[in-house]
Amino acid sequence: MWLGKIFIELRQIFGARSSVPNYDDLHQTVSDLVKLKSNTDRQYLHRTLDDQVTVTPNLQENMAFIETYLELAKKIKLPLADTSGQDKAFLYRTKGTVLGVVFDTNEMSWSYNASKRLTHMKILQSALFMPKVTLEMMQKVSGVINTFVLMCPLLRFLRAPIIAQLSDAYSTSPIFMGSASARFLNLWLHIFEELEDGFPVANITRFPPAIVKTFVSDAAGLPNINKDMEYDIGVGAAGYCAPFSNIFYVGQALWPLTFLQRCDGSNKYFGRKTTLLEAIGLLVPFYHNIQHFINCDVVLMVDNLGTVWAYEKGRSKEDMYTSVIMFALNHLAIHFSCRLYVQHCPRLSSEAAVIADLLSRTNPQGLDFVQRKQADIKKGWPSSLLKWMDKPTLDWDLGLSLIKDFEENLGLHERP
Repeated sequence: MWLGKIFIELRQIFGARSSVPNYDDLHQTVSDLVKLKSNTDRQYLHRTLDDQVTVTPNLQENMAFIETYLELAKKIKLPLADTSGQDKAFLYRTKGTVLGVVFDTNEMSWSYNASKRLTHMKILQSALFMPKVTLEMMQKVSGVINTFVLMCPLLRFLRAPIIAQLSDAYSTSPIFMGSASARFLNLWLHIFEELEDGFPVANITRFPPAIVKTFVSDAAGLPNINKDMEYDIGVGAAGYCAPFSNIFYVGQALWPLTFLQRCDGSNKYFGRKTTLLEAIGLLVPFYHNIQHFINCDVVLMVDNLGTVWAYEKGRSKEDMYTSVIMFALNHLAIHFSCRLYVQHCPRLSSEAAVIADLLSRTNPQGLDFVQRKQADIKKGWPSSLLKWMDKPTLDWDLGLSLIKDFEENLGLHERP
């Protein structure tokens, strides 16, 4: 209701990202006018409902926008919030609370105030010690963690067991807290404790550097379980330094047949789980080329969009085994200080993609073509992954085991 009249909007979709801001056209108009009059770069302006957030490289540019804004607000009698404190509204500060998050631009860090941090920790702790958790409690837990992940996307993969527990709660509530969920809740409690000192503001750049090592992998599946295979199948991979196309690595790892023919708890053959197979395939060039990953930005390309989306979300909605592999991949990336970019590569769309496809099976003609390009074909799996494929489980410690294999491959670690 506005000015005694009721307005009905028929174009909005409930839950759409644009729905709420679209109701605030008045403030957007004011912001746009001030931007033009003060000649402020649009990338410095951020808006959520009636909150105007202005982040500029220096004080002069910030003052140019704010002074113009205040002048216009006074002219049109636009009411403004009190700016005397550090919460809700403030002017010309390098530290303050914006939408519930404390930002410090001197340290380039973010944190929660003590009250909010302890409140969120209490929610996690309450869920952890309840005999059974309700749907409402799991929704609260997920909300707390998702809010954190917005500020620290790197940790999105730590949500997988908890989101799975939330899905179960929709059909059965209350439910017992699973051991994996309880373990991850404990981990999140420790993370919130560390937040007291602040976390670095995440680099939201979603694009790799102009020159970056790129690896393409291709995993062959087994659509017909009962049919005899003409060739052994597995994962093929190739690496080059983009934007140049000279291949410096080719690799191959063949599936254990027993893994492909094994079924999961839902009687689905692992040999038919395309997204899972492609996710495992991402580990092959990582393992073979660990020296190129340490402290580096690396692009991993795959022709399966489901695998790309699973990495973006840190989990797979359809398959928990894929979530385990994504967890392990992220665990490895963090341990070796590597920033990964998992991108889609249409099948056979480049020389590297063709080589990866040929190496996904033991076709002699394909191998002959590859060896003319690159004589040395690196082969094999990490031993921990072979052990996991022998008996696949929802083992969230797989990443820890793989770290030992990768370090051993690098020559940094020896097994006792």
